[in-house]
Amino acid sequence: MLISKPFRYLIVIITGTFLLSSCATIVHQKTVAVRVHSDTDSVKFKTQYDSAGWHTTPETVRVPRSEKPLMVTLQKDSLNRTVSIKSHLSSGFWLGNLFSGAGIIGYIIDLRSPKRFSYPYDLMVPLTDTVRKTNRNFKRYLSPSKGYFAVKLSIPEGNHFYVKKGNKYGPAAGFFGITGGFDYFFSNKHCINMDAGLLIDNLIPLPATVDYGGSYDRTRAFFTDIQIGTTYKRFQYNLGLQFTRTNYFEQTITPISPTLNDTVSFNTYQHSIGFAFSGYFRVSNTFHLGLHYYPSLAGWYKGPLQLNYSHLLFFDLGINLTTNRETRKKVKR
Repeated sequence: MLISKPFRYLIVIITGTFLLSSCATIVHQKTVAVRVHSDTDSVKFKTQYDSAGWHTTPETVRVPRSEKPLMVTLQKDSLNRTVSIKSHLSSGFWLGNLFSGAGIIGYIIDLRSPKRFSYPYDLMVPLTDTVRKTNRNFKRYLSPSKGYFAVKLSIPEGNHFYVKKGNKYGPAAGFFGITGGFDYFFSNKHCINMDAGLLIDNLIPLPATVDYGGSYDRTRAFFTDIQIGTTYKRFQYNLGLQFTRTNYFEQTITPISPTLNDTVSFNTYQHSIGFAFSGYFRVSNTFHLGLHYYPSLAGWYKGPLQLNYSHLLFFDLGINLTTNRETRKKVKR
């Protein structure tokens, strides 16, 4: 399949960006930030890496990434306590290499580097109540509160289309695309969100070219939506309206020495409007898994609006790029 130069450049940019951003060895710094809290005010603490002096809770310190546990010593008046915090493999190590295309090569590189390790960002280390366990996920799963605003970026990794194909409607399926949007919480439980994105029917879940032979067809869709959502523990449910433009192509590859000629024999498009249903599960405050269903009951193509059913259905992996956050209570797991 012949691909235009601009599209080739786009593929190279996207592929390079994800390969570089996925590898913990390249992206992660040698140190990681840890914020220490306690069950009483103004507790002095230090780690095994602090030789200059003590810090006072709540305070953020940077410690080296390591496979070894992080030792935190707390002290106030006559009370003192030392706790051990185990390290863990970072989200960048697991998810970055899995979904970016770095794959096994990325894992091999990261397995030789201490940058693959991390510690929980927020630690609740009790000093007065020694029976209470150290909370290593103190702020890992938080309910968004009023005023929370975040920009979202996600990669669709399973797309199903039911779209106009000339004089008929039919299904298509594939992988990949890109979506972006934002969430704004106007109360502690409810939010407004908008999204826009592009879905394609790539044969593999990576931003890579695929060689086709003979006759084949392609489908892609652009969408935008506006929804109202609500949260329940680590789940978020959204309902709203969407606009979709779908494109369907039939193409044929014929050998013309010394190359192959890729010819579009038929193409059509349709604009559709309908409902938007979305659900999210928050893996952490940064990562989420989403499932989206966009049914359309009316559409138009070079003519008046007609009643016809079509849909987009896709699964995606996303990140929240938080710009500000007022935290509330920790979500029950």
